[in-house]
This record gives sequence, structure tokens and C-alpha cells, in this order.
Amino acid sequence: MEVDALTEVYANLFETWGDMAKPLSCGPNAGRRWSLVGTSGSRNLGCERIMSQNVVSLHGTYVPAAPETSKVVIEELERLLDAARSGEIIGIAGSFVHSNKTITYSYAGNVAGFGMIGGIECLKERLLRIARERE
Repeated sequence: MEVDALTEVYANLFETWGDMAKPLSCGPNAGRRWSLVGTSGSRNLGCERIMSQNVVSLHGTYVPAAPETSKVVIEELERLLDAARSGEIIGIAGSFVHSNKTITYSYAGNVAGFGMIGGIECLKERLLRIARERE
């Protein structure tokens, strides 16, 4: 399905959602990504999704920590950027934890195929092991 046809499908799909649906106007995929404004959960469509827009704390008002940098995150991103510049990496998909506890994900490049899905599944299993070890 071509991008324009996909955008039309999204537009028709969201026609019943009224003012809650709007095309995003930023980034390289402007007009191809959709956002549901004012919703909770992972209901956004497109290549960048915010899964925790309206999280309500059970322990009172959430006060975000001051943003801090992570040396290991910076080193990994630089390693991946070098690999992409050299042509070694031609597609990427990832999930990101922001300083305000918002979780987003995005993808770019050559990501279509079962190989990428398999890689994401392996990553998911590893992350589940890490989460279970911390419980």
C-alpha cells in the first residue's frame, strides 16, 4: 500500500474520532503519522507513539526528576550512528525512556521483514528477563 493510500485509510479511520485525530506536522514523516490528542494508552498510530500520555500516579502528583545524561546511552547511540554512516545499519527500530517517564518508539529505514520482527522479539525476551530479575 502506498503512503498516500495509507494516509487516506488513517484519515477515514479517524473521521469518526472528530477533533481527537490530527496529522502530525513535524519530522521526516510529517503528514504520514497520526496522533490521537487527549487519549490515554497506546492508541497513537504512526512511527512514533507515546504510550503513557495520561498516566495518573496512585501516590500523588508526579514530580519528574531533573534531566540527566547517561554516558552508556550516548556511547551506544554514537556506535549506532557510526554503523549507520558506514552503511552497516540500514534500518532501525527502538523504544525510548524519556526523563519524564514517557515511553516512545520509532523506526526508520529498511525495517520491513520477519528478521526485524525476530530481532524485536529477542529484545523483548531479554527485557522481560531484566524486569523479572528486578522484582
